[in-house]
Amino acid sequence: MSPIETERKLRQLDNDVQSIYELLSAISGTQARHGNRLQEHAEKLDGVVVTLDRLDTRLGSVETTIDGLESRFDGLGTRFDGLETRFDGLDTRLGGLEDSFDGLDTRLGGLDTRLGGLDTRLGGLEDSFDGLDAKVDTVLEILRAR
Repeated sequence: MSPIETERKLRQLDNDVQSIYELLSAISGTQARHGNRLQEHAEKLDGVVVTLDRLDTRLGSVETTIDGLESRFDGLGTRFDGLETRFDGLDTRLGGLEDSFDGLDTRLGGLDTRLGGLDTRLGGLEDSFDGLDAKVDTVLEILRAR
């Protein structure tokens, strides 16, 4: 190889090395930017993790509250069942009282009929007494006149 060719090859190699250094510099800048972005994403991710931890804590609190409400609801269900049983007993007793009142109503209807008959008889007696009263008055007038 001639010295000119060698020099040209050396310049070519020097240019290639220079291009490689420029590419490496560009790659290094890109890596730095990616590193910065990754750091930003890591910080955001840390914030998300903190938020998720708080939400997990709150969810645990909500679950505890729901468990307490479920227990209270079960207790209310038991109390409701007891009240329903008592209500059924009262309904049965009221049915019995209703039957008793119906019997009393029937008996009072019979008494009302009998009182109506007595009222009629008393009206007849009153008419009889009025008639007797008139006769007694007539007798008294006759006796006074003598």
